This record gives sequence, C-alpha cells and structure tokens, in this order.
Amino acid sequence: MQSHVRTIHDSFVQRLEEAVKAERETREEALKTALKAEREKQLEALKAEREKREEALKTALKAEREKWEEALMMETDKREDERAREQAQRELEKTKAALSVKCTDLARDIIVDKSPR
Repeated sequence: MQSHVRTIHDSFVQRLEEAVKAERETREEALKTALKAEREKQLEALKAEREKREEALKTALKAEREKWEEALMMETDKREDERAREQAQRELEKTKAALSVKCTDLARDIIVDKSPR
C-alpha cells in the first residue's frame, strides 16, 4: 500500500510541477509580450519626440537663414546705393569740370570780343 501511495504522491507532485511550469511559462510569455509592447511604445514616443525636435530645429534654422538672407540683402542694397551715389558724385564732378571749362572758354571769348581791335 505504501508503494501505491508513493506512486500517487509522485504522480501528483509531477502533475503539480508540470502545472507550475506551464503557469510560469504562460506568465513569462505574457511578461515578454507586455515588455515588448512597452518597449515599442517607448520607442514610438522617442521617435515622435525626435521628429518634433527635428521639426522645431528646421523651423528655427529656416528663420535664422531668412534673417541672415534679409541682412545680406540689406547690406547688398546698401552697397549698391553707395556705389550709385559714388558714380553720381563722379558724374557730377565731371559735369562741373566740363562746365568750368566751358565757362572759362566762354569768358575768354567774351573778353576777346570786347577787347579793342
């Protein structure tokens, strides 16, 4: 009888161990699935945050570039205006010199015409 009880006991222990093992495997698989889902969720959140930062950086860089381009255009316009003023000043000086020569010639002609012959 003792051997029969021992066999039943061993069989019960074996089935219990198998049940515990199956339950452990089920829980481990559920944990792996949950961890994988959480990891994917975190990766998606990180990806979204990175994309948000990249978009903000692109926007900031675009604004900075536009600011520098505007400053460059203003500087270019300023230089072109300065060159135009310098060119106008040179033209004015040339015109003044030409008029001065004409006035001198005209004054000489007037003096020559009024001089007694």
